[in-house]
Amino acid sequence: MNNISLDDIKELAEEIQYCKSKESIDQIISDFHYYASEVKENKTISERIQTYIRLCLEKKHLLPSEKLANKQREQKRSFGPPPHCSKCEKLMILRESSYGHFWGCVDFPTCWGKKKAISI
Repeated sequence: MNNISLDDIKELAEEIQYCKSKESIDQIISDFHYYASEVKENKTISERIQTYIRLCLEKKHLLPSEKLANKQREQKRSFGPPPHCSKCEKLMILRESSYGHFWGCVDFPTCWGKKKAISI
């Protein structure tokens, strides 16, 4: 194994759980492909790497792209800080429906408090 240890592969595999965007998981997949090319003579390790790549690809479909995440963060900022629910006094979170954006109680479905979100 050309300077690549099993610990390197395990360490990279642990990073999968911390990926929050398609772009971050793509970087890990790329690293796994590099490792696979370096250890192709070791079938056991190559199979383990392929398993990790499959796990990454499964997770990738569940993650937002970084562009979408940035857009959502920017959108939340344009509505100001979250208000408190008039029914239970807990914080509200920004939600989107076919009618537009609104603040909904964080304790939904226990509390159905909602408030129209007005862009600032």
